[in-house]
Amino acid sequence: MHTKPLIADFHAVAISKGCVIVNFDSDLDLTDSKIILLGSSRSPIISISVTGYRMEVYVPTGDPMFAELKTPHGTCVKYVTGSGKDMYFPN
Repeated sequence: MHTKPLIADFHAVAISKGCVIVNFDSDLDLTDSKIILLGSSRSPIISISVTGYRMEVYVPTGDPMFAELKTPHGTCVKYVTGSGKDMYFPN
């Protein structure tokens, strides 16, 4: 078990136009942790306490988004895979 979050410790994927799945490494201590979804300008969209190693968050995913994992021991930010895909891959 480790406490300091690393980029590889979580993955956030937009699975639809209204849902993001966030998976966390089961070796990471998530006590008192939060996941914050940020918009393209890095402004917070939603902040929720981490309640398990897999979470579904229902928010619009049309614009590029970032997921920020905040633990008492550190912070990591990464792109939400698949968010804003219509902006990057227009029909």
